Amino acid sequence: MTTFKKMNLLSLFYALIAYFPVQLSSNVNRISRWTGINVSMVIIISNTLILIILLLGTAYIFHLTTKWLHHKRIRYFTSITWIPFFSIMMLITAIFLPFSMTIESPNPVTSIII
Repeated sequence: MTTFKKMNLLSLFYALIAYFPVQLSSNVNRISRWTGINVSMVIIISNTLILIILLLGTAYIFHLTTKWLHHKRIRYFTSITWIPFFSIMMLITAIFLPFSMTIESPNPVTSIII
């Protein structure tokens, strides 16, 4: 695999590590409605998943970056190039899963935290 493809794949992984916690924290009411689980239990489960995703994802990305890009300077570009991937994933989610009920919309504080 070329260095360019490796860099883009790593950037996609960085975006996924940021995308899943954002979606889990902003869609608590929707997840509760879809699964039938109590909101407080969904919050506990989503916070646990966010912690696991961040810890394991960071370790895995660090390992892949060291393995694939070694000590090349191009690895620093991955700290910038994840933003378009993240934006595209958020846009796709907003298009295909719009908030259909007012109760599904996240709390105003969620956008400040994100």
